[in-house]
Amino acid sequence: MKPKKILKIYIFFLMLFSAFLFGCEKDVAQTYSFKQVGTIQGPAESIASIAVSPDGRMIAYGTYADNLIRIADAGTFQEIRTLAGHIQPVTGLAFSPNSNILASTGTVFLGDPRDGVVRLWNIATGAELASVETAPAGISQLAFSQDGSMLAGAEGGGGSLQVRIWNANNLSEIRTISGMFRMVALSPDGSRIATGKRDDQVYIMDVTTGNQITSFGGHTGWIESVAFSQNGQVLATGGEDRLINIRNPQNGQITGTLTGHTSYPDFLEFNPDGSLLSSVGSGTNITRTGGGISFSLSSEDKLLRIWDLEAETEFLPRVNTGTDVINGVSFSEDWSVLVTGSESGLIRIFHWEAESSVLPDPVLTALKSIRNHPNPFPGITTIEYQLLEPGKVSLIIYDYLGQPVTNLVNEVQPQGRHQVEWNADELPSGLYFGRLTIGQRAVVHKILKN
Repeated sequence: MKPKKILKIYIFFLMLFSAFLFGCEKDVAQTYSFKQVGTIQGPAESIASIAVSPDGRMIAYGTYADNLIRIADAGTFQEIRTLAGHIQPVTGLAFSPNSNILASTGTVFLGDPRDGVVRLWNIATGAELASVETAPAGISQLAFSQDGSMLAGAEGGGGSLQVRIWNANNLSEIRTISGMFRMVALSPDGSRIATGKRDDQVYIMDVTTGNQITSFGGHTGWIESVAFSQNGQVLATGGEDRLINIRNPQNGQITGTLTGHTSYPDFLEFNPDGSLLSSVGSGTNITRTGGGISFSLSSEDKLLRIWDLEAETEFLPRVNTGTDVINGVSFSEDWSVLVTGSESGLIRIFHWEAESSVLPDPVLTALKSIRNHPNPFPGITTIEYQLLEPGKVSLIIYDYLGQPVTNLVNEVQPQGRHQVEWNADELPSGLYFGRLTIGQRAVVHKILKN
């Protein structure tokens, strides 16, 4: 056979095998990150509060420019509704789990208690459904229970701090839990709250009775933020010591600690399967001395961080939120949508997107070392190959037309180097191909008989 004809047949055969080869020789992995898909420019004042609906379709936000709540479409980034009723900037927002109801609370400005009010809104109509007055210092945080039946808020300031729990349909009071509490996280089943006082303890309280279930330490200084995982089995706590502790909420046992913030961590939130946690540096360093407390700003740490809880390291790549200081962060329930609100009034919208990457496969790399000698060969050749793991091995010889000639190996083989002899005395000269397979991996090796 003429060399040019052999070359043409060889190229044709490789093209015939190309789909198979590409499918087997690439180990494709999925990696995920938050990619910015759009922005909303609010009024030229800081974002005071922000929330994305659990279904990821709407964004609600308040600013320090006025007393309105603005609702925007998370897909088109266009404003679709404004809600008016507060008399001070809106500093707290929370969507109900079904995304139909929005809870809001306003700023208590210079001791003026007139907007220490919690309001419920119908998102579809913009109608106010209910309202309730709170303590003179107002509400610092709002959270719905997972079934949407209850709304909890951390109420008060100065010498009056407590947790209030309301019926989420009409804001009738279910319970007030007093005790100088400063923040609140409601367990997904609505049976417990996690909170902190002006000490280094985390408190777990019974919603039905208002009694303390347990408390536990683990931080140096006050507790600044708390969050339950979506299944309620894990609790994250952030402290003045700039640490985030991952805990068993039943007994407070610390199962992991995240380090890296240079100010106390805030905005803690778990992803759906509990493998990742978000946090934002508060930008405030707190130093306690024998005589009192001093504060300093650390704007470099007003960064959004995503943590890999198994590795206890920051998940990379970091979300690119620009140079703006972040004032608020919110995720949709499935973490497919992330929104951030900044000091400049800019809102960024991110989507959790997959990226495919091809990873080296050491087992496949070892298979590619298949050789035969001599090559070309007159009648008998020895084929050698290496296995990095045991498995079912197949070695089939094909002619240049793609027809199988012989099956040299068809058995389970151990890890290590192997060789097999192929006697081709009765076959014509020409180009042959050996296809070596283990499991789902395969390589093709050309063999020339002269």
